[in-house]
Amino acid sequence: MQKLFTGFRPVDFLTAIYISGIAAILLFFHNTVTKWPLFILTHLVVLAAIWLLIRIEKNTHSKILTLLRDIYPLLLFTFMFLEVSKIIHIFFPFWLEPYLIGTDLWLFGVHPAVWVESVYNPHLMEFMAFSYWTYYFFFPLGMIVHYFRKDRTTFHSYIFTISFAMYFCYFSYLFLTARGPHDSLAYLQVTHEYAGFFDRLIRTMQSRASIHGAAFPSSHVAAVWIVLIYLFKYKKWVGYVSLPLVLSLSVSVIFMQYHYAVDSLAGILIVPPIYYSAQYFQKKLDFNRLMPQENVTKI
Repeated sequence: MQKLFTGFRPVDFLTAIYISGIAAILLFFHNTVTKWPLFILTHLVVLAAIWLLIRIEKNTHSKILTLLRDIYPLLLFTFMFLEVSKIIHIFFPFWLEPYLIGTDLWLFGVHPAVWVESVYNPHLMEFMAFSYWTYYFFFPLGMIVHYFRKDRTTFHSYIFTISFAMYFCYFSYLFLTARGPHDSLAYLQVTHEYAGFFDRLIRTMQSRASIHGAAFPSSHVAAVWIVLIYLFKYKKWVGYVSLPLVLSLSVSVIFMQYHYAVDSLAGILIVPPIYYSAQYFQKKLDFNRLMPQENVTKI
């Protein structure tokens, strides 16, 4: 058994647990999911592909395979996110966003995602769209600043923590089935012309890849705050420079009407428990520490 998992890192076990867990849920709770056997088969194929990648990379000196082996969890996030929309009602055949809308009203006295219409101007919209876009910049930035350092410990910790956060959010969406304000509050919103390049880019991307039922908590917000933590670990000045963009991104998800204010707040609030939980479970899943030294693969 040890030889079977030699070279596995904590993130490999974490990813396998998530993929296997979703497959198990589909096996027993699939009444609302069409083509559920295909989903399960896909999960099994992905598990096999991960195992093969780890075994092959261990015995080769290919830099491309090594890079792929190091970052493959990040490449799976988009597919896992899109999968959520296909199985969102696997437990509950209804939407829960009225509770989020009610909480927003209780906290702010207005619908924040609708109130932003009162302060709309094209320049502000373009800045918000740019802030939203920086999500796709922060992910690779957090990886790059640690990947090429001699000490890979922080890099592997980053990959594990980001994966832990994303899997937690994806799994929670199956129990917190809520659509964003661009769906549920569309009748209160005004359609604007594209404000600029980033506004057009983000709205085009969302029209092609957005899903229904992944509002609370905002994985978008949670992820960038975790990236920020690791940027501070790299160099504090990088963290301080990035902080204003992370703050504006946390607002942009509301301004662009993809999330309720409570979604963004929850995305921030779950970061500390996720971060410390990830550090704990990373140590627990580091089974190679417990193996005989000759069986441990250097990373």
